[in-house]
Amino acid sequence: MKTEDWVSDPAGAYDEFLKKRAYSEKTIKSYKSVFINYIEFLKNYNESLKTANDRIMQEWLISTTVSHNTEIRYLSLISSVLDEMFETGDIDENFAKKLIDKNLKLKRGKAGKRLPVALDKNEFELLMAEIEKNNVLPRIKVTVLLLVGCGLRVSEYCELAAKD
Repeated sequence: MKTEDWVSDPAGAYDEFLKKRAYSEKTIKSYKSVFINYIEFLKNYNESLKTANDRIMQEWLISTTVSHNTEIRYLSLISSVLDEMFETGDIDENFAKKLIDKNLKLKRGKAGKRLPVALDKNEFELLMAEIEKNNVLPRIKVTVLLLVGCGLRVSEYCELAAKD
């Protein structure tokens, strides 16, 4: 692919680039929308693929507000184009590869699974007082005692059999 193609018609050049790799139409459409978004961002900075740098690409990634894994995917997508431009001597380096390495090394915390909230002693005593005050059937009282005392979920209680 010639430099002029990447500068004058980046969307068309990218389309051709993806078709050579035998991607499906759906994949091409998805990748192309990300690529066009990047090109539009570059235009706002009066830059092109040939003149862009890692700082601009980082700003673009921040503006996309996507997850860490999606950022890596986007970087890989742009990096494949920059690889081709580097191989043909159109650019001096593929700065996207450096950003990929940098992003892969970042450790981002994942939200842990939340533990279920259990009743504290005061809440349990209030619950039992309400049961006593309202003359609840003994069967219901036993159910509440089993659920709270054994830490059962309602679904687990429902699956209990007499033999258990």
